[in-house]
Amino acid sequence: MLCLLAAALAGLLPAEAQAGSLGLIDSVDVALAIPPVVSGEVSAMQVTLGTRGCYIAGAVWYDMYGQPMTGKFTYDNVSLVVTVNASPGCYFTPGVSVRVGGEYAPSENYGSQLVISKSFSPVVWAPSISKHPISETVSPGGLVSFVSYASFADECSWTIIGTDGKHYSIDALAQKFPQLQFYTPYGKLNMSPIPKEMNGYKVRCSFTGPGGRVDSGYAEIIVEVPEALQTGEQTPPQQPTAPPHQHAFSSELSSDAGYHWYGCECGEASEKAVHSFEWIQKREASADKPGFVQGTCSVCGYAVNARTRIDPELAAKEADKEAAQETPVPPTPTAAPDTAEKEKITDRLDRIFGFLKKKGSE
Repeated sequence: MLCLLAAALAGLLPAEAQAGSLGLIDSVDVALAIPPVVSGEVSAMQVTLGTRGCYIAGAVWYDMYGQPMTGKFTYDNVSLVVTVNASPGCYFTPGVSVRVGGEYAPSENYGSQLVISKSFSPVVWAPSISKHPISETVSPGGLVSFVSYASFADECSWTIIGTDGKHYSIDALAQKFPQLQFYTPYGKLNMSPIPKEMNGYKVRCSFTGPGGRVDSGYAEIIVEVPEALQTGEQTPPQQPTAPPHQHAFSSELSSDAGYHWYGCECGEASEKAVHSFEWIQKREASADKPGFVQGTCSVCGYAVNARTRIDPELAAKEADKEAAQETPVPPTPTAAPDTAEKEKITDRLDRIFGFLKKKGSE
């Protein structure tokens, strides 16, 4: 019977399929590194495929108005459209099962191509700090530079704490020390010239996002007074200048929810790349109980967990499909208007499988 099936398929399939190994793909699993998160960067979303015999040809996020997305996710619903192509010699079966992030997802099957769509409601996470500021040592009149980064945050602000415990905003500190100049791009704070009275002052960065506020750790300003000034000797005044900086990237990887990189104390990143997650299903989802999957980056070891749920409507459709497969009438695949040849091939395959099933029951 197997020889008969092989001979029949050899006569029905295209030449390119006969030349390679025939692969019929009956399930496709698309994975996400993390779900869409409010204030998370769209560009950081990694979409991977856990199925052999096919590959992702495109993955695009669309907003609620059907426009391609850039920037950050908001509270509005979004949709992910993934195009998956079969490798040469492989085809998707008419009843192919598709999952995105562990949940069933609808798709359009064109034999050697799937177009998958899945809707999401972005979740809300608290800001996640990936870098805290570190203490700086400076001479009187010098410059200090602090850096702090966080994901899922929209705003950040710096607070300076005096040796008496009083908290200052940037504006309040400028009134206390009028000679100070500030440079405050997002996540960075540069101040100069630093007076010796600021020895022992501390700084802290606060990040605010839809999920709340998170404060960084404290970094101290250490003002070292030269020995000549301590003994009362007069030295020519020096103009404050920023010392040249040479990057010293860490040998250990830093990471956040979307990327890993080698970092420098100044905040610059080297070899920054998105995570490459390998997913393991820890518990399957049922109708009354969520499941979850665990992903671990194969490069840096960053791990995330994600819950999965069964869509009742899609689960019912899957049950109907399974019941329909028990009847002698084979399912009729939907083919695109411009793929008549593939439709003929699928129809012949169905008739062959029906004939073999009938012969087996006899």
